[in-house]
Amino acid sequence: MTVSLKKRDKYEEVYLKRLATNKAAFDQMTAEQQKVVRDAQMALRSFVSEFSETFDVMTPTARDLQDCFWRMNNAFRTEEGAE
Repeated sequence: MTVSLKKRDKYEEVYLKRLATNKAAFDQMTAEQQKVVRDAQMALRSFVSEFSETFDVMTPTARDLQDCFWRMNNAFRTEEGAE
């Protein structure tokens, strides 16, 4: 059990460091750039949420949109618990 707690602590440390790095990089953008990124994230999130049950995720376009959403979400995540 101790080993798994150590792994969890290490994962959390790496995760929190990545959030801080993302926030520092995001803060270097202009307000307009930040707004565009957040708007794009919201649009992708909305699409994935609304249509995930109705579109065929095997189509390349749908798969690419889902993949872009998650990569953007992870690349620009700046705080814990934010999705």
